[in-house]
Formats: sequence, structure tokens, C-alpha cells
Amino acid sequence: MRDAVLLLSPNQSIYHASYVLSAFAALRKAGRRIGICLDPSVDPAIPRLRIDGTLYALDLHDSDARYCSSSLAVCDIYAKRSYDAAKVPAVHHARVVPFGLNYACRSLRSTFSLARILAAHPTSALTMHFGPYIHLPAPEEFEWSADQPADPLILFQTRVWPEDGLGAGDTIENVNGVRVTLIRELRKAFGNRFHGGLVPDEIALKHYPDLVASLPHRRGRYIAASRRFMIAIYSRGLHGSHAFKLAEYIASSKCIVGEPLGGTLPYPLEEGLNYVTVRKVDECLAACEALLSDPTRANEMRRANWEYYQRYIRYDRKIELLASSF
Repeated sequence: MRDAVLLLSPNQSIYHASYVLSAFAALRKAGRRIGICLDPSVDPAIPRLRIDGTLYALDLHDSDARYCSSSLAVCDIYAKRSYDAAKVPAVHHARVVPFGLNYACRSLRSTFSLARILAAHPTSALTMHFGPYIHLPAPEEFEWSADQPADPLILFQTRVWPEDGLGAGDTIENVNGVRVTLIRELRKAFGNRFHGGLVPDEIALKHYPDLVASLPHRRGRYIAASRRFMIAIYSRGLHGSHAFKLAEYIASSKCIVGEPLGGTLPYPLEEGLNYVTVRKVDECLAACEALLSDPTRANEMRRANWEYYQRYIRYDRKIELLASSF
């Protein structure tokens, strides 16, 4: 890779594009000639990336059925975060590929890059949604290698959604209901070996005050407090997407127990090695107990997930990995 240009919308939600921005800015450290530009034709949820003449669309939307026709029309490769081959428009099937896991983070280099954009285009500061980005942790703050000790505890901190915030196919019961029931049963079964609960927003405080989490919920403090937990519970994101917390768990070498993973990853997680799939609450409780009771198996899973993170998720690897695939 010699030259690369990242194209962002003037109305970009930088929080959701933060991982791509961090990944792209890392190329500068590697001595690549890169640039970042604003382009009003770019969809706010779909940055574009030009690498040595190849144009990529990076679709970060939660829905596996939503596609941007303008990006499909002009891009050589359309990399989609929530990817289901059955929902890819047939005429574009050869060009649509899974993007893989990502999460929200802010590197120092990406912050400087964003500052240069806003300095060159000061009016964009009024339209770009970059406020939440400033408070994001650096990628290194998510990391906890498998060689470092983990506390034999279980983590599950999540939020509940208003009905009008749910995605297509989501319901209050299969999103909020599943999370609420799981928290209640984890607390009952594991007592002080379980940490987490609901993020204390308006809905949680009104309807589930007994389930509000004691852990910090502000992004940076939560990540710092949660890195050492050995086991983490995974619940799917909206539209059945891969939630950011899956990549966060892998970055901190956690054993992961959770719902079946929807969609397709370019580099699959291996059942039993990286992830334990459960479909019922009692299966989740049993899987957690089995991992707590078997440190050898737990350590193997932690090592496998740390290796997966290093190979496939690390922000400074992502763009080179994507480019080398085509």
C-alpha cells in the first residue's frame, strides 16, 4: 500500500466512524502517504476509502439489510459490518464483503487528523457529530492480554431501549426482556461473582431500578473497571448486529458466553475456542460455572481471543488487512 485517502461526510457521526478513523490514521505511523477529505456525496454511516486506486465503502450500519445505493454504484469493494450473504443485492454480490468486528475508540493520531479536518473546514464543526468522540478511550485502554491475570468474575453491563429505538425485527421482549431476565438470574446464581447490570438511563431507573449497575457507565471508566473480568456475557446488538462489546471483550482476552452470533465475519470465531453459544438462561449459567471451575479451559479461551484480537481487530492492522485481501 502506497497512497490512501479517507472520505468522510460533512455530516459524519464520528463516534461510529471512530474505529475506521483510528485505523486509517495508524497508516501515517507506518509511513504511508494518506489524506482525509470531506465529501458531501458520502453517506454519514458509510465512509469511503481509496487505496492505490481501489475505492472501498465501509458500511458501519447495524442493519444487514440496509445498503447505500450511491456507494454501491461507485465503489469497487463494499465492506459491510453487519453482513448476511442472503441479503446482499444479487447484482452486487461479488463486490460486497464482511468488514468484521470493530468498536468505538479514539487514537491520538486520529484526533490530530480530525483536528486538521476541522481547521481546514471550520463550518463542518457545526454539522459533524464529533462531541461523543472526544470522550472515547484510546484503543490500548481496551487491551488486557491473556498473559495478565484475570479475576474469576462474570461481567454483563448493558442497556435497555425504548420501543422507538429498536431495529427492524427487534421487540421489547427479545431485546430488553432477554437482558433483564439474564441479569436477574446471573445475580441470583453467582452473587458477588457477578458484576454489572443496566446502564442507569431513564428507562432503567423507572422500570428496573433494582437492576441498575454499580460499575461505572461512562465509557472510559467502564472500560478501565471491566478489563480484568475473566468471563463476559454477550447479547446481540440492534438489528441482530455484532455489538461493539464483542470486540471489546476480545480486546481484553475475556472468555465469552452469549447468544448465537448473527451475520458473517471475514475471520470466524470458533465455537468452544473463542466463544460459547447459549440459547437459554440455564445454559448461560451452566457455561459460566464450567469456565469458573476449569481455569485451564478459561485460559485457553483467553489466549485464543487475544490472538484473534491481534490478528483481526487491532485498529492499526485493520486497513492493511482489508487492502491485502483484494
